[in-house]
Amino acid sequence: MTRRRRRASASRLFAIYSLASLVPVCVLGSVLARGYQQQGVEQGRRQGLAQAVVIEQMAVAPALRGVDLARGLTSSERARLASATDLAIFNGSVTHLRLRSFDGGVPFSDDGSVIGAVPVTDRAFVEAARGRTSADIVTVVDQVTAIRVLQPVIASSNGRAIGVLEVYLPYAAIADKVQADTRRTVLRLALGLLGLFVVLALISWVTTTALRRQAASHEHDALHDPLTGLPNRELFRRVALEAVSGSGAGGALVLLDLDH
Repeated sequence: MTRRRRRASASRLFAIYSLASLVPVCVLGSVLARGYQQQGVEQGRRQGLAQAVVIEQMAVAPALRGVDLARGLTSSERARLASATDLAIFNGSVTHLRLRSFDGGVPFSDDGSVIGAVPVTDRAFVEAARGRTSADIVTVVDQVTAIRVLQPVIASSNGRAIGVLEVYLPYAAIADKVQADTRRTVLRLALGLLGLFVVLALISWVTTTALRRQAASHEHDALHDPLTGLPNRELFRRVALEAVSGSGAGGALVLLDLDH
């Protein structure tokens, strides 16, 4: 019975150790995963801002010199703009592109669609109309995640914006990298936790074994004569009580004095 209690106590101790180590590891894993996701979002924003600036300065602005977007685009101006942006669309660095006027119109769209255009009341559109670029991670058609950038178009000699460039860039590659980093982190934490459990199990086993040996040694010393190693009166008393209580009937105890 005593051994069972000791084993149960050791099992409870190991369970407490396991839970105490599992909770902080899970919290750490959650924090790291969230950190990787936030890094992915920030990386997507930076990448989107850089690409939008290049597209606006190298392709869109030169094709719109002297153009007033408030009156719309002629067919030749639209063709020139399409030719300037075709390369970015073709190589997949841009998934969708629109040119917006300040009143919310869509003078140009790479696929001719105006569905899903950012409303003029949206904070990002208002900021772009004021000359400040914004980038966000959004969900577009078919639940696809993309980097949306609203970039002011500076195509006039006075440096003022004449419209807003609405650009959508692919986010899948960045999302895949975030997931891969998260999986590697979770795997490392799992292996570390497994190693910790093994160490705890060994410590628990060694400690329990040492305690059992120590308890057995103390019990033997308490029930035996230290000089001769023979059973002492306490052990005799226990054996006698067990014999009497376990017999189920009356009994007698005979004492012999060997000295006389």
